[in-house]
Amino acid sequence: MVKFKSDFIKHPAFWAGILIIVLLAVEIVSVLMFNAARDAAFLKWVQNISADSITQAKAFRFRENDESDQIIVDFSGNDEKSRLASIFNRIQDVNIYEAPPAADGCSYVLDIAEGNDDAKDVLLNVVSGGKMYFTFDKASNKEFCTIGKTWWVDSAELSSYITSMVVNRESQVNVITAMSKVKSTDFVNSSDLGNVSAKKLATALRRAAKEDKLLALSDAEAMGETDIKWFWELIPAIEGDPETGIVGSDMHFRIRCGLTENIVEISFGQAGAYDTVKLEDENLYQLVRCSKDSKTVVKKSPYKKYKKYLIPQMEKALESTTADLGTFSGYKVTRFVKVWDYKDNDGSTVKLYDFKFALLPEEPEKLVMTGGMYLDSKARLHGLDAGQFAVREKKGKIVSCAFMGNDFYYSPESGSKVFTKDIEERKAAKSRINGALALAEKAA
Repeated sequence: MVKFKSDFIKHPAFWAGILIIVLLAVEIVSVLMFNAARDAAFLKWVQNISADSITQAKAFRFRENDESDQIIVDFSGNDEKSRLASIFNRIQDVNIYEAPPAADGCSYVLDIAEGNDDAKDVLLNVVSGGKMYFTFDKASNKEFCTIGKTWWVDSAELSSYITSMVVNRESQVNVITAMSKVKSTDFVNSSDLGNVSAKKLATALRRAAKEDKLLALSDAEAMGETDIKWFWELIPAIEGDPETGIVGSDMHFRIRCGLTENIVEISFGQAGAYDTVKLEDENLYQLVRCSKDSKTVVKKSPYKKYKKYLIPQMEKALESTTADLGTFSGYKVTRFVKVWDYKDNDGSTVKLYDFKFALLPEEPEKLVMTGGMYLDSKARLHGLDAGQFAVREKKGKIVSCAFMGNDFYYSPESGSKVFTKDIEERKAAKSRINGALALAEKAA
């Protein structure tokens, strides 16, 4: 028996078995150590999320189809990001584990762009009962990520915070409800609606809500991201002080459209909480697209007299804009009307004209517009004017002329010759115009 035992120990199969057992043990220990390291790395990442490392965070109800309305809650403020970070930092190792994602989807989603340099997306999917799981952008390169698996977290506090923020915003904001109930007297900034009357706009919104011609929003559009160029926009507000200016926290509509006829996007809410729909409505589309149109008025005789000064200004704008924004086929004078004249101390006469023109883009869909530029309903580009045109004449001859610039506008038609404020404004306008004409005369 002793000899058999000795022979067995000497048998190669025995040592092969021992080697396999040892290797398996080493592998198991290595896996355990590797998993422990990954657990620690994930926990460290969660507990070290800071307000500064969150570049963007948005929460929303999970969409199972192309629902047209979806509230996106933006956690862009420092307070919101600090609150999120503090909740993340309180998560403990007993509340985390790695497992496949939920088979039944989720109820709410928190979309985080994390990292100060090249931020990567992190999705926190809220399931139920305080359970959530993380999924990471493939480019995140987190050491604790495994293909096909996700990290689960149990945190009733975090789940409740995300859910309640979305639910509360949804109860405050509903674009269709707001459209169906709006009245012209609700708009506090009617003067900002261009040539659209508050009554016509309110009527169009109510009719659009009733007809229910909604179009599905894509996932990107639901998140406020789109490649569509919205060339025309109205922002009728139902809160705020138009004297001091409407701000993002005031409840308002945002109605906009592009070159695709009859398609309108309507949002309602406030900064960080908009409910958005896209619909097909010819009447509303025409109101928005034509909102900045004005009647073309050009006095032929004065224009003919001064066109040798006006045409070079338009050609200059055409040349510089073509280089910067695209290709244009020409320009069109849309307004040249005298708004004021006065006799100066030297016996000369000074005249002030409104002077406006538009450039004609060959491919308006490719335009990239900057501040102050806009398209009229004919897709003509405005906002490149050099301001009002002033000219000094003496004994029938032109002495000097000047373009007053976009920071100057004066029209005394509604001004009083008695009220001190109007008198002071007239005096200041004369001083500005005379100064510009004197410089022009000296340069000539």
